[in-house]
Amino acid sequence: MELRVRRHLMLLVVVLLASFSFIVPALAETTPIRTAMAGFDGRPADGPAAKHLKVNTYNLYLGADLSPIIAAPNLAEMIRQTRIAYRHVLWADFPARARAIARLLARQRPDVLGLQEVALWKEGPIGGPLRTTVDYLPILLKALREQGLNYEVAAKNTNFTAQSPIGPTRQVSLTDHDAILVRTGTTGRWRVSHSESHDYMARLSAPSDQEVAREAMT
Repeated sequence: MELRVRRHLMLLVVVLLASFSFIVPALAETTPIRTAMAGFDGRPADGPAAKHLKVNTYNLYLGADLSPIIAAPNLAEMIRQTRIAYRHVLWADFPARARAIARLLARQRPDVLGLQEVALWKEGPIGGPLRTTVDYLPILLKALREQGLNYEVAAKNTNFTAQSPIGPTRQVSLTDHDAILVRTGTTGRWRVSHSESHDYMARLSAPSDQEVAREAMT
């Protein structure tokens, strides 16, 4: 989906449409899907020489329950709930969760891995530069390499970027991605070419923080 979010948009209002879970990280065993590959000439593969891809999909969980932010009745409460959510993101410790996810995937060794909620969190002064605090994609790729699995990014899209104050002088931002990873080191089995990334045409409009503030004053 394509979400055109202005610079001061209330943090994460739109994430409900991109999230499968807000509370529990996705650490359950997943069931890989095997799909027959077409040949490079486009004809279906069949017979004893047919090749198959093992495909997994994984929702990485962006790190917090965002519904209290969405339900906040005024700007002050929105800021308070955003601060609580961001603290939970840091507490949820994605590097540790990434290692657990990598151990699961090492047992299945998927050829193609679809990822949702590939979050990028940043923090910094209001009006100043933001620094990255949690960047899911490189963290997960490192954890996979430690398990002997090498992947490269075949496609990545950006669903939205949004930011919000967490106090009088500090703010946070979240960029939400989806990504498709492909396993490398499989020379002769298959190859990736002409990768593309697209958003759905449907859009969700959400109020900016200025609009929330105006409503709170009426």
